[in-house]
Amino acid sequence: MYEKECNRFGREKMALTATVEYLKTIIKCQEQDIVQLRESNEEMTKKCKLIKELWALEEDKHSKATEIIKGLMQEIREKDEEISMMNDILNVAQAKASRTKTSLNSCTEENSVLCREIRKERESLKELEGLAEQRNDGDWVTLVGRIENLWVSAIELVGSYFNRDLSPSILQNQDAWARIKAPDYFKYQIPLPSSNSSAAKLMRTTIILAILARLLNRYIFEPTYIVDEESGLREFLLHQAASHSKKEAFTRAMLLNIFSEEQLSAADERVSRVVQDTMLHICDLLPKHDADMFERDLKHFTSGACEVWLSIQRLKERFEPSFELVQCEDFDWEKIQLGQAEPSELEDRGHSTVSLINPCMRNYTLKDSICRMDSHVRMGHWIKKRIELSGGK
Repeated sequence: MYEKECNRFGREKMALTATVEYLKTIIKCQEQDIVQLRESNEEMTKKCKLIKELWALEEDKHSKATEIIKGLMQEIREKDEEISMMNDILNVAQAKASRTKTSLNSCTEENSVLCREIRKERESLKELEGLAEQRNDGDWVTLVGRIENLWVSAIELVGSYFNRDLSPSILQNQDAWARIKAPDYFKYQIPLPSSNSSAAKLMRTTIILAILARLLNRYIFEPTYIVDEESGLREFLLHQAASHSKKEAFTRAMLLNIFSEEQLSAADERVSRVVQDTMLHICDLLPKHDADMFERDLKHFTSGACEVWLSIQRLKERFEPSFELVQCEDFDWEKIQLGQAEPSELEDRGHSTVSLINPCMRNYTLKDSICRMDSHVRMGHWIKKRIELSGGK
């Protein structure tokens, strides 16, 4: 009985021992699980903390994004309003463009008509301009220089024949001296001693220069040679140049182109008239041979003057000579240099009356009531009146 109980207790003990070992094993496993769970819990706690931080950041970003979105939405609304306003403006502009296009079409038609009219007018103008002599601006420096050289040549020419002693027979020829005093070109009474003194040579040379200059002005220095010098055309064109220079230039060009060949022939005739009229006054002051030589040289000089003036006639501006004695601040009168005595030798010998002879001229251009002096031929000289009129020297 006892053994049975012992065996039974022994079996129960073994069963309980096995159970205890099993439970220990379970407890050990559970302890390991608890350790793992704790570690997992700590890790999850860290993750949760990180997630919370990230969530806070995301919430901040969301908040900022919300503000940005609100701003963008406001901008969108403003842009929508602006677009709406621009649409209104566009509609107005399109309406204007439509009206402008209609107007442009109308203007295009008008322009086409005007272009046809302009072409017709240009053809008419070209035809009209073809009737006028070609005008040019000219080289003023060259032309003025050529004018200046004309008077230098005139002084040399006249001086070479008359700035020398005359024979007694010529000095006593009253008809010869009467003819040189005859022209009514001068405003003043001009003393002309019939002697061979320096003053007498200067006086007769100066007077002959003055006669020649005024004959050139009468016959050569005309705006055109289509009519004679007494027609009044020169004064008419001069008045026109003072009021409307372009009209004068065109009218002059038209006249120059009328019978141009005949005008060239008329120029040759005018050269001959200058020579003839000059010789009429001075032919008896020279011996026959010298008179013929002077006439030949004078014709050559006058032809050169006419050639210069033909170029001046075709300028766009009006070039007008003047013989008026006007003192200018920027131009001084110069002495005629003929190898004569200095002015000190011509001092007044008891006579105070003086006369200023202006043998040559100044040159002006006229443009719409504006007169401009382009060159000044400075060849005046104070000459004492009555010097040697009673035979003094």
